[in-house]
Amino acid sequence: MNQSVPTWISVKNTFNLSNSNFTIEAFIILANDSTNDWHHVATVYIIISGYTNVYIDGVLVGQLVSLPQTGLSNANIIMTIGYGFDGTIDQLSISLEAKTDERILWDATVAAYFSFDGSNNAWLLDDGPNCRHATSAGTLSVPGQVRDALYFDNASGYYQANGFTVLNIPYHAFSVDL
Repeated sequence: MNQSVPTWISVKNTFNLSNSNFTIEAFIILANDSTNDWHHVATVYIIISGYTNVYIDGVLVGQLVSLPQTGLSNANIIMTIGYGFDGTIDQLSISLEAKTDERILWDATVAAYFSFDGSNNAWLLDDGPNCRHATSAGTLSVPGQVRDALYFDNASGYYQANGFTVLNIPYHAFSVDL
């Protein structure tokens, strides 16, 4: 979505947001942001406390008090996404859980996640937000400590994924976890 007009999403009655915790997340670029950087934004509604936590790039930046909704049925609920917004939205997700601070930080900062699990080369698939699928040679999927692992069966074996543009930016922090 790259517009500032409302976009309507009809949430079917299998979702009951009136009596549930929920999390709404997306990656956005603001139209007036000269850096053209993507930012992860999230809102987490916690029904017990009545609070909505607001996160930007995995950091809690605010908390809103939400008034309890009474008299709502489980009928179709219309949500408006994008009203008054001028920019680009990608990977919008709505989940029926109140994600923790740690989960929000993970969603905001992980560039790729390869579990090495699954058959039929499923271990080449990126389970992270950017879908950076890998290629490999000289590797086998074998039983591991947690589900499956990757075995390198010769000195020239490799596992390779590309498209990590953040690694080309000087002085931009990143980590690799093995």
